[in-house]
Amino acid sequence: MRKLKLDTPYVIGQLEKHKEIKEQVLLEISQQENFTTLSDPKDDVNISKSDWETSRWDHSRPWANTLMQHLAPHLSDVITLMGYVEFKIHELWFQQYEKDSGHGWHVHGSNWTNVYYLEFPEDCPKTEFLDPYTQKTICEFDVKEGDVITFPSYVIHRAPVNNSTNRKTIISWNMDTELKPGLYK
Repeated sequence: MRKLKLDTPYVIGQLEKHKEIKEQVLLEISQQENFTTLSDPKDDVNISKSDWETSRWDHSRPWANTLMQHLAPHLSDVITLMGYVEFKIHELWFQQYEKDSGHGWHVHGSNWTNVYYLEFPEDCPKTEFLDPYTQKTICEFDVKEGDVITFPSYVIHRAPVNNSTNRKTIISWNMDTELKPGLYK
């Protein structure tokens, strides 16, 4: 079997209204009653606060409704850039990382995974990506607060342990895309 070098597509872009919505979304997250601490030492998971359990589109979550008003136009631009015409979000959830929390190596089960860096102090760790061929080389992208990164869900990635005393909050979602019928002949 031959290994082929495969460059993985990804898009990084700033959410246009990040500064205007950040505090509102954080407030709505803080007021949400339905959240859990995710902890599983076997899978190297220690997430301070998340609503993964209700990640299927739950319209009763105010933070998700506030965000989607601004996220939908961003995602339309991203999928157009990549040659798609439609997107469908399957799960949408937040994760907060306090000191000493993290999320070990994992993948997602959809076409695309997305991370929105809602609250991202400079001393908090960035998402790391593992080279699938060497399974040793780790890379990270130059992201900052307000950025959204879209990448294929098969890419092995993790949220390294947060050694900072500052909290990091991300919003993640799984999404599939559709081609325009008849476009590729």
